[in-house]
Amino acid sequence: MAVKVKKMRPLENDGKVKAFFSISLGPIDIEDCRLIEGKNGFFVGLPSKKVTLRSGEEAYLPIVSLSKGSDGTFTASATKLATEILEAAKEEYERRGGTVPSGGLDEEDDLPF
Repeated sequence: MAVKVKKMRPLENDGKVKAFFSISLGPIDIEDCRLIEGKNGFFVGLPSKKVTLRSGEEAYLPIVSLSKGSDGTFTASATKLATEILEAAKEEYERRGGTVPSGGLDEEDDLPF
């Protein structure tokens, strides 16, 4: 599946969120993705919404999520898609003048989404 970054808005701050972007996955567009810099490098935050739980606590619930198998781990196709989205986002971020550290996720790294 071809992943294309349609729009990107890099942020000029020292926070962990480096950019907001939208992607196209063929006939599906997903808005409000985030390129986030974590302790192990960049990762993609998929859209979520803030809700108030009955207990009064606030939480973020996913609007879009990647598939997990019966064992609770991401499926191979979800991992592949996540990697493609991340690479497309990092490319666009660099093209727009952002700095992406070298390296990336190792095969053993757990995806943070």
